[in-house]
Amino acid sequence: MKSKKYIIIVFLVICLIIKTVQTAFATENESEYDIPYAKIFYEKNTDIYDAIYFLAIENGFSPLSYKKPQSAAELYKALSLIDKENLSNIGLQVYENTRKTLEQPNYLLKQEILKFNINGELAIQGRIAHKVNEYTPYIDKFLSYNAMPDPIAIPFDFLISNYFYTYCYLSLNKNFAASKFSNTFLNIPLKDKDMDFHFPKRAGIAVGGSFFNINIGRGSLNLGRTLGGSMLIADTADRFDYFSGTVFTKNLKLDVTVLELNPTRFLFMHEVSFRPIKQISVTLHEGVLINSFFDPRFLNPAMIFHSHAAWKEDYLPGTTPASENGAVGSQFGITIDAVPIKRLRIYGQFGMNQFQTPSELKGLNGKNYTPNSLGGLFGLEYVYPTKIGYIISSVEGIYANPWYNILSNKKISYYHERKEMSSSILDYDKSQIYTWISNPYGPDTITAIARISLVNPKKHSASLTYRLVCKGENEDNFFDKDKEKPSGVYYPEAKGNNHPEWLNWRSPSGNPIFFNTIRISGSYQILHNLLARGSFAWTNASGKINGNAIDFSLSLEYSIR
Repeated sequence: MKSKKYIIIVFLVICLIIKTVQTAFATENESEYDIPYAKIFYEKNTDIYDAIYFLAIENGFSPLSYKKPQSAAELYKALSLIDKENLSNIGLQVYENTRKTLEQPNYLLKQEILKFNINGELAIQGRIAHKVNEYTPYIDKFLSYNAMPDPIAIPFDFLISNYFYTYCYLSLNKNFAASKFSNTFLNIPLKDKDMDFHFPKRAGIAVGGSFFNINIGRGSLNLGRTLGGSMLIADTADRFDYFSGTVFTKNLKLDVTVLELNPTRFLFMHEVSFRPIKQISVTLHEGVLINSFFDPRFLNPAMIFHSHAAWKEDYLPGTTPASENGAVGSQFGITIDAVPIKRLRIYGQFGMNQFQTPSELKGLNGKNYTPNSLGGLFGLEYVYPTKIGYIISSVEGIYANPWYNILSNKKISYYHERKEMSSSILDYDKSQIYTWISNPYGPDTITAIARISLVNPKKHSASLTYRLVCKGENEDNFFDKDKEKPSGVYYPEAKGNNHPEWLNWRSPSGNPIFFNTIRISGSYQILHNLLARGSFAWTNASGKINGNAIDFSLSLEYSIR
């Protein structure tokens, strides 16, 4: 009899839970319109992130997190904090456009619980690139490639009951090598070997509600709003294959992300973001890069990864982790955003892989040759609303020591590598593309950036940027296979090859290069579905190399819908 009573009680409890969930979803739909909770805003040119940011700064509070991509539910939570009474005229326009995007999305097909969208996009870009491969920083090749519009694209997505979302961005575009060496004056691939056959670059599937999202996707990732790229994870690499799970409230967010860099190389990351007061938001970040099989214990977002001491474990049978063949590399970081007064943001990021305390340096009989590996940035940004848009004045300084993201072997260092199936000048085995996962300017670098911009989302933009990059030699040393000893290792502490003098290097080390760049760029929405873009950049290189480079481009982008 007792068992029957327990069965009845359990049944009633399950019925109560189901009823509560149904009521909650019904309440959400009534109070929060037809919001596509699970939708991922993955498009590289979407203005919704900037719009939410401008509205928050006008209201005098710091956004909880500026990690991309985000779901519609998370963005809507940020929008719900906006007090329209505190907005300027331009702010009210931006608010209404953003609200319509989230509350009243436009679908091509909408039938009961199924919503479907498909679009066609065409673009042409003309470009004059003079000596950019010789006299500009390595990152500029990726910035130009990422900004190059796809000549033909067919994005489509569909929603089921606002809680299930899938998306795919099919495109015909040039590969990275072709953008540097083959018919650089056009964005159109004129030869078979100019095409990027690894499409789609952006695709995924997501399940989400008003407080969570789970996404398996391909695309770029970014943490933090900065001028020079994130010190923790940057969108310089145009495609990652990743899993992301997020739970969020208005003032707290917990996130876990897993990147597959190749089938036996994984990066696990987790973050907690919180807003103790409305003017300050903090994100604590931790990552671990494993050159081995998938390790599910790092899926636990509440665990401190470093406490596993995984670098002491034998991931690869027969290999001693303490040698140059170590299988685990660590990362720790923090992001702080503060809005002390309306319209002014003060921000900073810090990241590190290694930090040796004095006691650690005295250990091993004074023969500890492990270098500190760290970097950070600091910036100020002031946003002033006018009748024609927001005027944004920004300055930022970035420092990365010679060993930031470089660890005891290349497989656990924080860079991404991929090859191109087809290349205009290289065969597959030699077509490696290297990008830093974080700190896109690379190690051994001091960078200063100043920018003034005028931005009116969905209408027009213009910006003037000055940038100084002081670049040491250690990035080139790292990617130079002739400097590996033993194979796959470039590090002060290596078996039979110790270099204590390398620990004393400071950025920029060796014979540095100084890059001075002035850039003017802008865009104008000619029609609802026709956009014009243009940019001009001049770079002067001095020091180890001397010369000038010019990069000028104009493009027209047309969207059918």
